[in-house]
Amino acid sequence: MAFASVDVEGLALLIARLEGAASSLQGVCADLTGRANALDVPVRELRKVEHIATWVDGQLPGLRRRLDLARVADTAVPIALRGGVVTIVEPVLDARQAEAVGRGLAAELVAIDSTGEQAAVQLRALLARLEGHVGDPDVMSGFYAELGTARTERLAHVVAEMAPGLEAREEWSGRGARDLQVLGRGFAAALHDTDPPAGFAATVAAFGRAPADHDVAWGRLALLQHGTIPTRHLVAFTRANALDALVEDLSTDVRGDVLDGRPAAVGLPHDRMELAFNALATDPDAARLAISAGPGTGVMVERVRAYNSRFGVRVDQAFGAALAAGAGVGEDPARHAAATRFAFDAITATARLDGTMWFAREHYAAIATAWAPEMLAGATAEACRVPESTRSRPEGWEDIPGVQPRFYLSLEDTRGFLATFGHTDELSAPFDRAVGELYYGLMANAVRLDATAGNGEQMGRVASRFGSLAGAQYLAQHQVRSEMDAQAQATRDRLGTATGLVLDQVAEPGGLIGTVLWEAGKFGVNQGLDAFVEGDVDASHTGGLEAQAVRVGLLQDAVIAQILVANDSRHAETLPAALRSPTGGLIDPVEIAYSPALEAQFTMWITSTNGSSGEVDTYDVVGQTSDRFLGGFGRVKILFGEP
Repeated sequence: MAFASVDVEGLALLIARLEGAASSLQGVCADLTGRANALDVPVRELRKVEHIATWVDGQLPGLRRRLDLARVADTAVPIALRGGVVTIVEPVLDARQAEAVGRGLAAELVAIDSTGEQAAVQLRALLARLEGHVGDPDVMSGFYAELGTARTERLAHVVAEMAPGLEAREEWSGRGARDLQVLGRGFAAALHDTDPPAGFAATVAAFGRAPADHDVAWGRLALLQHGTIPTRHLVAFTRANALDALVEDLSTDVRGDVLDGRPAAVGLPHDRMELAFNALATDPDAARLAISAGPGTGVMVERVRAYNSRFGVRVDQAFGAALAAGAGVGEDPARHAAATRFAFDAITATARLDGTMWFAREHYAAIATAWAPEMLAGATAEACRVPESTRSRPEGWEDIPGVQPRFYLSLEDTRGFLATFGHTDELSAPFDRAVGELYYGLMANAVRLDATAGNGEQMGRVASRFGSLAGAQYLAQHQVRSEMDAQAQATRDRLGTATGLVLDQVAEPGGLIGTVLWEAGKFGVNQGLDAFVEGDVDASHTGGLEAQAVRVGLLQDAVIAQILVANDSRHAETLPAALRSPTGGLIDPVEIAYSPALEAQFTMWITSTNGSSGEVDTYDVVGQTSDRFLGGFGRVKILFGEP
């Protein structure tokens, strides 16, 4: 046995060129032979040239076979890295020999006709041998062709039924799930066979049609949980065996028969919808195509919500994962046209649901994180705000520098989607970090633009937009955290009113700071307010809360000042040594907020620039920017009728 490295794209290109060259050479030889024969000219030398074309033709099947093996191996590589160099095992059987191996293994499987421990031992030995071939599309298509459609559909059930026999041996504990993984990977490989046997082609066609009963659907979908299923097959199989049953009228139970303990024996859920969405979550293109087919993504969101409510199931976690995949989460690049359309439909439909699909919340947060610029645009409370969500640039829309949204959400849809994951600090953290990066980047860009223009216009516009997003997030979290105790809720209300910030805690230096700053670089996210929710409420609570609010306001001013100093050197000219970092910028704002001495130095420095004869007035710029932030926050509260 030896190993060969194969460049997948390079080999595919080589084969295409050889096919073209051989065909062209054969055509030329045939033409010249005809002419030579007509002139009674010997063609012995021409036959040598023709032999080259024939030799190339003879090499092509072996090359195609290696390309098929390489393509299956390539599916095990992360999507962003596919199309590179993979390793295959030499020597390679030709396609007919490989198919015969698969058929022989299938015949042995069919001969196992009981479910006791002896049968389990036989199955385990057979699957151990099969595992060495799960990356070979010809072996596996031969295997499934020999099994036939009916046995293939029952394969997961057979493994589950034999699982107790496998568990009887300690060294085989958990083998049911691992054996099904082998069979699933093999089924995926078979689907990559470019010229499958007729028997397997019939099985593929059957999998794409609605099954006669729900047990069959579960068995089919169980084979899709491992390996990389080609997109076209994954869409067809999940639609036919699950999603097409999510009709508008759910008065009939479409879950299927309860499968006793069989699903658990192979580590799978019993609900076929969950199996379908789990499979789709592995393929962004398939997720988009399958979920948006028929009535569309919005209708699918509503029907899954109804399905969950009607039958008390937990499909939402798998559905959320499929939605996130379709919305481009984890793709590179993530924000392409297909993902844009899908993300828009998923966000708007989900935002308008009555209640949250609880187990999908982390996936909603991931979607919002991937589309943070659009969430920022949608939170706009200014005159150009969008009354209805749209994928087209609205008339009168005003961009802020550095942001070109792919779609435009209404303020209502933005708040509604933010509410889907606003229940805990941990759920909101990824979004907060993404917005933090956006905040710092856009504000720094605005500082540079204003320095060139000699005004503070762009900083004010950026601050106003982020203030609006802060307000939308604050109201969304306030809405869904209704289970908080009165003390914690009152504290959040006070902070929102006093500082205009979506902020629940400023941590100690070196720790985490609040969500209004949304984390950028060294900053983190925390929304616990531990200092005020532990212990009894006493007379010192109000004083402590007011001190916290002052600290929050100071922190915000220090962050703005830090961005100013880093991006417009004029603001650094009067910076005291005690506030200057080793790189020449302003020190960590958290240090300033927690050190009375540094706070005094900071306040003295900022105040000293007010009305000074210098070129810039840092005091005015910081104050005006903070005011614009607070103004954006306040407008959102007014629009929603909040005090």
